[in-house]
Amino acid sequence: MNRTKAFISYSHKDESWKDRLMTHLAVLEFEGLLHIWADTRIAAGDDWYKRIQNAMDDSRVAVLLVSPDFLASKFIRNEEVPRLLQLHADSGMLILPLIARPCAWQLVPWLSRTQVRPKNGKPLSMGNDNDSDADLAAFTYEVASLLSRFTPQPSRSVVTACNRLDSTCKTIQEAKHVVDDRVVMSILILAIEHGAPIYNEGSPSDCARIYRYAAHRLLELIHASKSRGAHKEFVPSVQEAEHILPSIIPAEETITAENVNELAWKLRKAFDRILEVAQRNLTRHCT
Repeated sequence: MNRTKAFISYSHKDESWKDRLMTHLAVLEFEGLLHIWADTRIAAGDDWYKRIQNAMDDSRVAVLLVSPDFLASKFIRNEEVPRLLQLHADSGMLILPLIARPCAWQLVPWLSRTQVRPKNGKPLSMGNDNDSDADLAAFTYEVASLLSRFTPQPSRSVVTACNRLDSTCKTIQEAKHVVDDRVVMSILILAIEHGAPIYNEGSPSDCARIYRYAAHRLLELIHASKSRGAHKEFVPSVQEAEHILPSIIPAEETITAENVNELAWKLRKAFDRILEVAQRNLTRHCT
């Protein structure tokens, strides 16, 4: 099951409301329905602008935590909102405004045309803690209902990684290269370069799909090489791949929210083992 990614757009002045929102939505993460992304996931040293752009592009849902500071933020109004509205127009991104504090949101044309929450646009801050929790719980139920209508789609990061793997494998096949240790390493390193950052961002399901696809493409490449006779009798990493990968790769329909983390780690450990064998063999031939 592929979790739907949700992008949280908010002003840092509303950090406490963002935290309360994420606490309520966490149940959807635990149930494998949603992957919540907010800029708190950006690590020190990351290209923060690129990370935000990528996160918006990969999301199918955007939750806007609307407040006076949200409306006054130049970055939100000039960068985030136009991109989210474009994604809504191009791919049907679901945009869910949530009024956190009293503000003149009805003066914003695109926002005044959008159905906001809580009901009747009553801000979360206007009630006591119990009222706010009730509103956020109702919002969570509504998000769960909306998610049930989605047909799971791979994120853009998964599509990009799989396209890169396809391109690399096609180049190898067209050049009729022998599948040796270097070829094996190029496929697996490419998979790890794409999958590991996604896993670290909190999306093991996307990482598992990239690793699974890479394992499939590598085994297909080996089989094609053998079929046309362009294969060495003994390539340690090829033998290792053929020995350990088939038993790990599950059918696509058996990937669930409960097993994606285990699958990602099993495949990564297998890749590391195969890479170790390949590197050791190359080093032996170079000495």
